[in-house]
Amino acid sequence: MFVPCELAVKSILPAFRALVAEKLVGVYGLKQGEAARLLGITQSAVSRYVKNERGSVLKSKISRLEEVNTLMEEVAEKLIDGKTDLHEISRLFCRGCQRVRTMGLLCENCKRFNPQLDENCDLCTWHKTRGGSETVEGCFPL
Repeated sequence: MFVPCELAVKSILPAFRALVAEKLVGVYGLKQGEAARLLGITQSAVSRYVKNERGSVLKSKISRLEEVNTLMEEVAEKLIDGKTDLHEISRLFCRGCQRVRTMGLLCENCKRFNPQLDENCDLCTWHKTRGGSETVEGCFPL
């Protein structure tokens, strides 16, 4: 059994890192090594993100979301600026993850790893469908 946050770590976060790595290298012109230092990962990981060898499972769906692209652009800008702490970057990643989950973009992967879930699963969207906020309960407070 996989809970949604486990799947998010394996699919959403790598997609976000890929988007940020692409922005740092492609838009801001950083070398892969410098982008890696800012992201806290290896140059090899940045190379794989940029080549779509890592983080591509949900990236094509996620990259079409204007809100998520805006958040990842903000992450890239804050990393370039160098004045933002881990808490602020974490909040941006969490907000993006929550958005992806509330839109149901993790559902297909979740059901593949949890075949016991039926079509009525609302693990990631229950609060939204019941008139609540966009925040996934239990996630990092935004």
